[in-house]
Amino acid sequence: MPGYEAPFEMIKEIVEQMKSTSVALNSILQLRKNLISRDFASDKVSVAQVVKDVLEMLNGPIETSGAQISVDIEKGLQVRIHHTFLKAIVFNLVSNSIKFKHPDRAPVIEINAIEINGNAQIIVSDNGSGINLSRYQNKLFSIFTRFHDGVEGNGIGLHSVKMIVDFHKGEINLDSEENKGTKVTINLPIEKESQSRPANV
Repeated sequence: MPGYEAPFEMIKEIVEQMKSTSVALNSILQLRKNLISRDFASDKVSVAQVVKDVLEMLNGPIETSGAQISVDIEKGLQVRIHHTFLKAIVFNLVSNSIKFKHPDRAPVIEINAIEINGNAQIIVSDNGSGINLSRYQNKLFSIFTRFHDGVEGNGIGLHSVKMIVDFHKGEINLDSEENKGTKVTINLPIEKESQSRPANV
């Protein structure tokens, strides 16, 4: 009926938002279950191999965006974490760098990883749109926080990454400047083989 179009469209938008929120919450709940599941027990994982796998998964968006990606990973670097979780971390960070690229330039993304102070330090930096830290500093890893309008997303990516890092007793830091880019640094403890062996009785 005439005159009902606007309210109807508003209701449709609210319903779609509710569906999106429900899917996002279910994803977070499933991640929490997986983190404590025996099916996802930690194992030594090659950082270089995980990065290679993720870049293959993102081959389409990389080509479409014209992204230039450089990778520098310390030879033999491993971390004790299930490969699914490390892939989720790297995938989220790299896909964000592509998704939130600056409108006036192609993405330039650097992925670096070294062992430092007993940690595997993984850094993903880009030249994208950046984040207004004065506005979002206290909400960087909060669920449903979105930093840019007009870009599809549900606001759970960084929240999920922090959940995984925290579960593995790691640290995550984000440095960013609007219109210049973002740098995310993650430190994940490297469990030494001697620590994982049972003590002699």
